[in-house]
Amino acid sequence: MTAAAIHISVHEQRGSASVIAVMLLVVLVLFLLTTATEMVTTGTIDTMLQEAASDALMVAESGVERAIRRFSDNTALCTGNNLGEVNVELVAGSGRRFTIVSDAVGLPANQCRLTVTGTVTASNAVRTLQVVSQAGSGGGVVAVDRVSSRQRGNRNDNIWNHRISNGGVDRFLVVAVSVRNGAAAAVTGVTYDSVPMQFLRRETTPNPNNDTFVEVWYQINPNIGNHPVVVNFNAAVESVGGSIGFTGVKPAAPEAVNGVKANSSNPAVAVTTVSNNAWVVAALAARTNANPVVGGGQTVRWNQVATNGGSVVRGAGSTFGPKTPAGLVTMNWTLGSSYWAMVGLAIAPSGSASPQLLSWREIVP
Repeated sequence: MTAAAIHISVHEQRGSASVIAVMLLVVLVLFLLTTATEMVTTGTIDTMLQEAASDALMVAESGVERAIRRFSDNTALCTGNNLGEVNVELVAGSGRRFTIVSDAVGLPANQCRLTVTGTVTASNAVRTLQVVSQAGSGGGVVAVDRVSSRQRGNRNDNIWNHRISNGGVDRFLVVAVSVRNGAAAAVTGVTYDSVPMQFLRRETTPNPNNDTFVEVWYQINPNIGNHPVVVNFNAAVESVGGSIGFTGVKPAAPEAVNGVKANSSNPAVAVTTVSNNAWVVAALAARTNANPVVGGGQTVRWNQVATNGGSVVRGAGSTFGPKTPAGLVTMNWTLGSSYWAMVGLAIAPSGSASPQLLSWREIVP
């Protein structure tokens, strides 16, 4: 072989080696790009799954907060899955929902086991939490401030002064009026210090004329001082009005109210309190001048009779409190057989201890 041929052969070999090297480099680059893409994709998927799982956990925690708050407000709701809620959506159209299951098996009366599942529809993410919560006991203290009352016959109003003491916190005023003089008679308005009060409930006696009734009104944070309570009627009536001022009361409408009417010698109304340390107020209207005797455990706040000839109405008010634990309270009187009507209400303390979270765990499928 000549030198020229050998030189050409060496060049061909070097050219082939260069091509192979380039091909190997291309293959290596493609491999690295593919691997990197897979790693990025896998990382993105992992991140999305983690975000979806965190989202579902947040939804479940929101459900836990709601369930604990409802249980603390009313411990009786725990048993029988009465706290249970299904597919509650956090925000309409968000696809983020939670389901609550409650039970108290093997737990004290003030504790509740809550199982909450959070779901996110878009990602099908699901997280389930189970907690045991203990309700907080009422921390506020309700106290009676002052009581006032007045009876009037054959008048279209009833006006009396009521003093709200200076320095009282979370003040609350309850006014009840017992009225007789025809089925068409009505209260047209009640004010304290010229500020309109809120109507709560009316109950009318079941006698054929339906001519006697009791109404209850209330006001949150009434003005301090000695001011008039003004009750106006649409006609001349016989009326007994009473007012009770409280301090330490939750600034909201009464947490429970009930009314009863009958013809008997034992007027009674049952009220179920919701909060620990709540107080119950009851007002009576009866078509009699007989002097009633209040039931055990209650405090008489007023007891008067208004007359105009043969038209007679007995008006009385009483309180019971504090009631702990929350539950049923029966307010009752004893008097000669008569048509009567009663209204009872419960007011909650202004403060309450925060519920305690005794245990927390995630249920993993």
